[in-house]
Amino acid sequence: SAFDLYVQGRDSVEIPDAATRRAMLTAHENNARCIEEVKRALEKAGVKFRATSRAELHPESSPNGVPDLVIPVGGDGTFLEASHQVSRGLIMGVNSSPPHSVGFFCAATRETFAAQLDRALAGRLAVTPMARLETHIEGERVPHLALNDVLLTHQNPGATSRYVIKVGAREEIQRSSGVWIATAAGSTAGIRTAGGALLPIRTNRIQYAVREMYTPPGERKPKLPRGAVAGRPGIRIVSRMADGALFVDGPRHRYPLQIGTRVVVRTAASPLRVLGFDHSRRR
Repeated sequence: SAFDLYVQGRDSVEIPDAATRRAMLTAHENNARCIEEVKRALEKAGVKFRATSRAELHPESSPNGVPDLVIPVGGDGTFLEASHQVSRGLIMGVNSSPPHSVGFFCAATRETFAAQLDRALAGRLAVTPMARLETHIEGERVPHLALNDVLLTHQNPGATSRYVIKVGAREEIQRSSGVWIATAAGSTAGIRTAGGALLPIRTNRIQYAVREMYTPPGERKPKLPRGAVAGRPGIRIVSRMADGALFVDGPRHRYPLQIGTRVVVRTAASPLRVLGFDHSRRR
């Protein structure tokens, strides 16, 4: 939890705002109780499992083989981080503290996990395949498949992002605050604030949306401010920034871009298979 990471056990860390500290502590306590409930339910159901922190999650190299199911306990950040480590098998998220976390991808809470697990084991919990993004930088694929989105921008949020974007046969030199490229699952996330559209959850189409495009007076209206494309051809971008960056599913996974660096973002071959996704959340 955030309380674990930034407060507990660090004498030098103080949070002067009492309300913030209480909220962090409550979320921490809810998370701990939820983890114990998940373990208890798995043991009762006779399911073999291994518990690990999300920073140490490497199911593909597990000594017990690739798991049939990965269960992230936390919020959407934990779910996204776990999704990067899952190429086979299923994933079922548990929102450990609903008052403090959206839990968009999560199928259960502490109170409902045991019942949802029973449904999953009986084959009565629906599986939703969700397309992911595969990103190549100078022809080399980055290790993380994005479930939500990729953001290409300047490393300094106050600086202008400069690049060439290529969609099909069209291309355009742009100056903006950056470019979102998102899956259907990520179409309700950051890209929506940039004018993106809600895509059907099962589509493999991807969309792009430019953030705060700058068009100098007298220049033509931009041709490629946003749009959706078939997944595999993808979207190509050439950086014109000495200090550019590409972010995969938020701030944790960042890749530097130089002037002339070529990036291709397309739909990955393997979707993520999500158990118990609540489609009513997509509004």
